[in-house]
Amino acid sequence: MSNKMKLTAGAVKRLWATGKDEFFTDRESAGFYLRMSKKGTKSYGFKYQLRGRTHRYRIGSAEAWTADEARREARRLRAEVDAGGNPSKDRQKDRKAETVGQLWKDFLHNHAIPHKRPRSVEEDKRNWRNHLEPRLAHIPLKDMTRRDVMKMMEEMRVTPGAANRTLALLKTMLGRAVHREIITANPCGGVKPYKEKGKEIEPLTDGDFGKVMDA
Repeated sequence: MSNKMKLTAGAVKRLWATGKDEFFTDRESAGFYLRMSKKGTKSYGFKYQLRGRTHRYRIGSAEAWTADEARREARRLRAEVDAGGNPSKDRQKDRKAETVGQLWKDFLHNHAIPHKRPRSVEEDKRNWRNHLEPRLAHIPLKDMTRRDVMKMMEEMRVTPGAANRTLALLKTMLGRAVHREIITANPCGGVKPYKEKGKEIEPLTDGDFGKVMDA
């Protein structure tokens, strides 16, 4: 089912899941649409005809893109199609060649910075720079395997806390690659984090207890 409306931030926000996939086409920009899944997940896209075939190009989620940003992207894609280009085919080529390093850039700018606290973003940058970049940045996503992840964890076994945080970051990044249909499964699946020793709390001495009571 397709409905025609002007796609604005307010209009998109007011849409609720109906238990079925729905498409809402924009009144202003030809081919620009919003897809709402059965569960209410919203994403923008661009639909176009080329040599008698219909193509759909997913621009991105409504969480990462505003309606105005997605509309501008749809207009750029329309100009590309009018000039003889095929955005969907170009994307397929790009995805086959995309590396873990390129995935990091997408994750940083489209997920971490918009949605995470600055302190968490800085930690992600540090874990990427110190641990992931030197080991995995050059690997094409289609060639990434669980063995690569396990090798990284083995090399970081002397710092289990850092290893676990780095694994969590990588798992989230690769989860986005699965969501974008670049890969079919997350290579971090089944890789277990290290057990971390909790900090031991020393009992208070009589002198310490007295200081606490005085305070």
